[in-house]
Amino acid sequence: LNTAFFALDLPTGAVGSTVSVVVGFPPKLVYIWTIGRTGSADSVGAGNAKISYGAFTGPTERGCSATMMRHNYAGQVGHSTVRTDCAVAIVNENFALEGRADVQSINSDGFTLVIDQQVNATYRCFGVALGGDIEAQVGSLTTAAAIGTEEITGLRFDPTFAHLLSAGSFVTSFNGL
Repeated sequence: LNTAFFALDLPTGAVGSTVSVVVGFPPKLVYIWTIGRTGSADSVGAGNAKISYGAFTGPTERGCSATMMRHNYAGQVGHSTVRTDCAVAIVNENFALEGRADVQSINSDGFTLVIDQQVNATYRCFGVALGGDIEAQVGSLTTAAAIGTEEITGLRFDPTFAHLLSAGSFVTSFNGL
């Protein structure tokens, strides 16, 4: 199993701009998230939280959940969205989509993201890439409304591990640990 942790700046470049991340191997599964901080340095401070958590195995298999929570606001307002057309999404204070980045390619030593919708500030992103002898799949599912057992079918392999994210409807599973 190959693993690499990374940090990157989601740029304010125009639609079509790219950012490449080198992890030293071709990743088979990447988790990527923002904690809502803007700027190109790690920092601490109070402010609205624009959080995104995504996973992808390639340009056609990805998903993310994005949340915006207002800081120090009497109504404690927040908003979430789930996307299957990008790996990173940013939701703004008006609960509109502020920006998106998608997977352009998996490379021999990492991956490349492409800006699909321009963001108005540089967002600090973090992640972990997994590669080597694993199988991975990212997809979405709809859970039953009733309490009870649920069977999930349609995977390409028999997983030994599953990561389910309930903030939206995407599931990540992989085999080979």
